[in-house]
Amino acid sequence: MSKRLALIIGNSLYRDKTLSRLTAPDADVGAFQDALLDPGLGGFDDVKLIFNSASHVVRKEIFNFFAGKDRTDLLLFYFSGHGVLDENGRLYLAVKDTDSKALRGTALPARYITDEMDNSRSRRQVLILDCCHSGAFERGTKGVPGMRVGTGNTFEGSGFGRVVLTASDATQYAWEGNTVIGEAENSLFTHFLIKGMQSGEADVNQDGKITVDELYDYVFSQILKETPKQTPGKWSFKEQGELIISHAPPRQIAEETLSSIEEQQLQRLYAEGLSALYAEEWDDAIDKLKQVIEIQPGYSNASDKLKEALEQKQRKELYLQAVLDFDSGRLEEAKAKLLQIRQAQRGYKNTDKLLERVNASLRKAQPAPPIQQEEPAVEKKAKTDEPMPPPAHTEREQPARAKTGQVDWKQWFDFLRDTSKWRIGKRELIAGAIGAVVFGVLSWIGEARLNTAFIFFPSPTVPAFFGIAFGPIAGLMSGGLGFLIMAFIIEGHLHFDLIGFSNVVFMGLLPGLLYPLKDFRSPQNILKSIGLAILGYSFSFRLGEGLNRLIYGEWGLSFIDWFKYEFWKVSLIIAVALPILMIAYDAIVRRRNQS
Repeated sequence: MSKRLALIIGNSLYRDKTLSRLTAPDADVGAFQDALLDPGLGGFDDVKLIFNSASHVVRKEIFNFFAGKDRTDLLLFYFSGHGVLDENGRLYLAVKDTDSKALRGTALPARYITDEMDNSRSRRQVLILDCCHSGAFERGTKGVPGMRVGTGNTFEGSGFGRVVLTASDATQYAWEGNTVIGEAENSLFTHFLIKGMQSGEADVNQDGKITVDELYDYVFSQILKETPKQTPGKWSFKEQGELIISHAPPRQIAEETLSSIEEQQLQRLYAEGLSALYAEEWDDAIDKLKQVIEIQPGYSNASDKLKEALEQKQRKELYLQAVLDFDSGRLEEAKAKLLQIRQAQRGYKNTDKLLERVNASLRKAQPAPPIQQEEPAVEKKAKTDEPMPPPAHTEREQPARAKTGQVDWKQWFDFLRDTSKWRIGKRELIAGAIGAVVFGVLSWIGEARLNTAFIFFPSPTVPAFFGIAFGPIAGLMSGGLGFLIMAFIIEGHLHFDLIGFSNVVFMGLLPGLLYPLKDFRSPQNILKSIGLAILGYSFSFRLGEGLNRLIYGEWGLSFIDWFKYEFWKVSLIIAVALPILMIAYDAIVRRRNQS
């Protein structure tokens, strides 16, 4: 049994500043999808919507859409967004990550779409392009507005059973050097496509069916009434039989007809409401859709869209509350909210990842069961009169001191033996590698390019930060491996210097003992981090000098000279740079959790 399938691609946001933001696709794609899926209108079996996606995602969706279909399947491909011409006049469809200076690598070539249509077994294909074409030309050459794009030749291919409809076949605006020439308007094309289907006005012969030819004729006539600047186009290639796009609804005369002004207001409010909905601007969407329902309660599917916007707004507020509970340590409350969100909508934002972090924090917060020991009755009675001892410290930050004022060495050893602290996983290896590259390059700049020792450059802060943020292993890799990278760049070959290596090995290892920190903004944690970073640098430097004394019989730099000329400068750099890195890292993590 033949199927009716559609792929709708819309793009309104562009990273390339030369491609202006479009407002029409936000509403167009959703409204057209609804019309095609409506059993009383398009009656399509499946309509897939891809909105504001990268080029590699869109390419794969196009391939999957045309592949594996039968000869009698009706395939409708629709695109709303910018069309761009290169210097040779070849057409590309622009998507979110399209770079106007690298069209072949970042945009969708029209030739690619033609090839996929040719490779498909389907002989009932409809291609609809609702985009104005911008001419992209080399600096110094001139693109002329109104130039023909050649859509017919571009999409003909093998051309069996294929119909192509376009909002325009001419360049609506172009570039001259860095200056825009010509004009660009929001297209009315999709608006009249949908209106022709919903109203039944496109059913010219009134047989209850709207063919692709009838729909185009209706759209063409309506657009010419509205504006002379836009001329739709249509091409048919070996069309086999009628291609029915939609059923025509029965024409009814309403008891109370809206005035033309009210009708235009309804259309505008509904389009703005859908645009806000697809842009996830829930308050604006709710406001516009409520106005639509107040004017005409049964207008299109405004009620369903309003319900969706209200649910999404409530879900967003619940998610932000869960993030705030997690950051504030209210783990049980955060877990309850996240479970409620996941039950309503699986895959919402970062709900699953945040829930994993909440559960991990809950497991860590559970205290170990106390060891019950029977005490003599006399001692128990004596202890009842003593004040209760303070609660044990639950944070894994620093080992506590015993009541005698001496260090509890057992607790120190338990602290250092914590397996999570010394974990070597993918995360630690990647972080260590990144830190090593940053440390090595900065050290090379300080030593080879600025003709000064690397310690005058902010590089000592790098392994300290990576140790604090990702653990002592990542800190050790940042310093040790980074030194090898620096030496390789300077020497031109892999060169291992034991003394130089010793100068950096503890820079990230000692600060890494603070891992994992729960609060990077805490003044107490920042001071601890600065102290251990300075201690790690000092210990590493003096270790290298000691090895120099042991091997060569002399000090490279005496302790007094080191303290006088080097120590205070490095300490100042660490004291300034490390808090900045910690606070910035904390802000990035918080923002990622809230997205």
